[in-house]
Amino acid sequence: MTCAAVARAGLARLVKGEWRGLLMDYCRAIALATLGQEGKVDFLELETPKQYDQARAGEAEVLFVTGTELVEHDLAGALLPGPVVFRQTHAALVEEDSPIRRLDDIAEKTVCLLQGSGATKSLEDWVTRNKLNVLREPFEEPVELLDAFNVRRCSVAVGEETELAEIKARKGVQRFSSRILSDKLAVFPIFAATPARDPKWSAIVAYTIMALEAAERPQTDWANGGAQAFPVAGAALGLDAEWRKRVIEAFGGRGAIYDRNLGARSPFQLPRGVDALWTSGGLGAPPFVE
Repeated sequence: MTCAAVARAGLARLVKGEWRGLLMDYCRAIALATLGQEGKVDFLELETPKQYDQARAGEAEVLFVTGTELVEHDLAGALLPGPVVFRQTHAALVEEDSPIRRLDDIAEKTVCLLQGSGATKSLEDWVTRNKLNVLREPFEEPVELLDAFNVRRCSVAVGEETELAEIKARKGVQRFSSRILSDKLAVFPIFAATPARDPKWSAIVAYTIMALEAAERPQTDWANGGAQAFPVAGAALGLDAEWRKRVIEAFGGRGAIYDRNLGARSPFQLPRGVDALWTSGGLGAPPFVE
């Protein structure tokens, strides 16, 4: 089985010759549900026009994409959008000792940004809505922005939160600590899309992701939790009786996947924030049988 996505820190990143991250865990979970223990996965990075042509031609069974990627690369007619697997944010990074505590505090400060990036557009929208001004320090390449922040050419760097978490974890040439501001410039979903030609496959992918999300629901006297939190029978889709139990035992549910790739068990130490369940102040709402 082949999955495809844009490379992102903590989500899909090539590490020592192997693709790892939260999206890769979802990919492997879907393979385990459908193909069993022998299921193998490949990964197609979405970056070049040729790679997007491959995605459009159906060379990947599961594609993890944003709305912008879907529209800008003409994927809408080829893909069926599915459930959200991660809620990414555009955020701001400052030095640990900075007096900046909230986004309002960046007024009149120098901000490092990537020209034309989604985070830059979110910044412009935010400063316009809040009638504030910032001093812009634009760059064309991420490494240039990173170098500038590390030598303190700017007070603030904006970008996707997982990328900022990677900068924070690595520290810079001057080895100073940094932190990500708690309020965000924007929130946007990354969802699992599938080729439009096979609705049964789309349903399998959706139900596997929903089962992982529902597994965070605790077992109580009033509601099922864990593997029984979303008891969808898979026989009509060609799945065996143990597909849900097999996946959750291997991956531990959505919370465990996050913790392993971005949270407390990862180098990023990134709080779940908006990606947490609604019961913990986030936007996640796992399916359940009322």
